[in-house]
Parts: sequence; structure tokens; C-alpha cells
Amino acid sequence: MNPEQLDFFDNTLYPKIVEPQVPVVSVKKNIVKVVRNDNMRLSKLAADIRLSTEVEDIGYLPLDLCQVWFPRSRPKGLTFERKNGNVMIKLEAGKLAQPNGTWEQQNLPYGAYPRLFLIDLITQAKLTKTPEIDLGKHLRPHLIRLGIDISGHGYRYYRQHINAFSVCSMTIARFDNDILTQFDAKLIDKFQAWIVNEGNQEALFSGKIWLTPQLFKYIMAEGAVIPVNMQAVVGLRKSPLAMDMYCCFTQRAHRVKKDGGSLISWPGVRNQFGIEYNSVKNFRRDFLAALIDVKAAYPELKFKVENEGFRIFKSRTPVPMLLEQ
Repeated sequence: MNPEQLDFFDNTLYPKIVEPQVPVVSVKKNIVKVVRNDNMRLSKLAADIRLSTEVEDIGYLPLDLCQVWFPRSRPKGLTFERKNGNVMIKLEAGKLAQPNGTWEQQNLPYGAYPRLFLIDLITQAKLTKTPEIDLGKHLRPHLIRLGIDISGHGYRYYRQHINAFSVCSMTIARFDNDILTQFDAKLIDKFQAWIVNEGNQEALFSGKIWLTPQLFKYIMAEGAVIPVNMQAVVGLRKSPLAMDMYCCFTQRAHRVKKDGGSLISWPGVRNQFGIEYNSVKNFRRDFLAALIDVKAAYPELKFKVENEGFRIFKSRTPVPMLLEQ
């Protein structure tokens, strides 16, 4: 087990807050270009976050998924496994019944859409305290809430991902002091949706979704989920890497114990966020580019980019009204 990862995900709370000077992140030419070309979008994202103070702006996701997540790009096979620190995840693709009596093999869920969908489902379940999620008669309001394109292509692409999500099985395992805690179940128990005429896009989500009893029990347990700012998550949807970084830092930054911050080497950061990268150099480039978006979505985040790695300092949580009660 990597000691850097253990330090990075230490769950102990510490009261002392440090306010270090944070240097500019854009240290490379390609990153400076990202800032210059995307300045308007980042400014809007930061403004939306500042105005996001209502309860409906809060979403929830499982704590363990801050450490291991779904694949960001399409996997080659029908299974996906990842380990980081003391947490492991395994996904297995399923089959979806067809009206002609056949079973159609689905891909594994990957990218931003399954992330948004899972956070939205868990949020609905947490707020209503029931595993039964009413999606309404139309898909359009659902897509708009998640910032997804409501064109014909957007409908079809989203449906493909959610079909895959609906029949996928997930196993999450965590080791704490040689004690294994394992959650093993399908994510969705049953659903009534998507069996419609392709031309009738308004009816694509006419139905309900029921979370499995295992998943519902898992997310309702004390300390099993963390709150996130949905405006931030939706604003980062074009970059699954930035989404994963934001969710991780949301639960980690306010727990840093050292006055001088917690330094994670670049290989250690890659093990957390970019194991699919062949080189640390390529990962570092994309990580720093995504970090610009994350900082806009989480302006309270305090960090320092160093030659040796990434140093994170104790920072105010982006959802203080919930975490600091």
C-alpha cells in the first residue's frame, strides 16, 4: 500500500487552518493557452459557484468513489478493475432485454454521463429517503438539470450510457486495519424507461428507477456519501478527469492535518487520477490543465504545484453549510 495514498486520504479532521500563498498554476505554454482561450467559460463557472448556495445545489456521491471511479474512456473489455490505496472497484457489463426476445450486450459505463447520472440518483434517494426515483414523464428537464445537450444526438448518446449503467454490476471493497468491507450488487434493481419510439424524444425517460436494496442501504449509512456542489460537478462535465479531481478534493482538502500541506509525488498523483496514462509527463500535463477548471469550480481550494509533486493545503469545503454543522 502506497504511504502517499494513505496520507492523501487520511480521514482525520483537524481544526487548524493555514492560508498559504498559492502560485499561478499555468506554468507551461499549453496551459497558458488553455486559460486564454477558455477564460469566459471559467469566469462563468466561478460566478455560478459563488451564487450556488441553495439546498438544491447540493448533490451526493459515495465516499469510496472519490478514491476510485468509473473509467473515463471506453474500456476495451467488459470488465474494469481499479485499486487505489485501500479501496478497490470492479465493474462488469450486463445485457439489456430487447423487444424481439434477445439480450443485447452493453458496454461498461464510462465518461461524464454515468458520473452525473449516479450522483443525481444518489442525491434523489438521499433527499427523498426512498430507493424509488421518479424521473418524470420527460427527459428534457432531467438533461437540462445535468447540463446535457438536449438535441437528438444528446438524447441518444445519453441513453446509450444510461442503458449500460442500468445493467452494470459494481463491487467496491475497502480495507481498514485488515478488516474488509465489501459492497457487491447491481446498481439498479429495476426501471421503467427508454422503450419508446426513437422519434419521440420527449418520452425517453417516461418511468421510474429503483435502486437495489444493497445500494440504497450502502448510501444511506452514516458517512457513506459526501456532499458536492452540483453546479461545480455539472460545470466540469466536459472533463471526467476534472470531475474526479473536484470530488476528491472536496472530501480531502478540509482534512489535511499538516501546516505545510500534504505533498503527493507525481507518480502518486498519477496512481490516483491517471493510471491509464503511459507516462507521468503526459499525465502531469493533463492534470495541470484540468486543475485550472477545478480551481474555478472550487475557489477555496489551496494547493501548490511543485517539481516533486502536488501539495494540497487545508482548505474550506465548498459545501460548508453541510459539512461544518
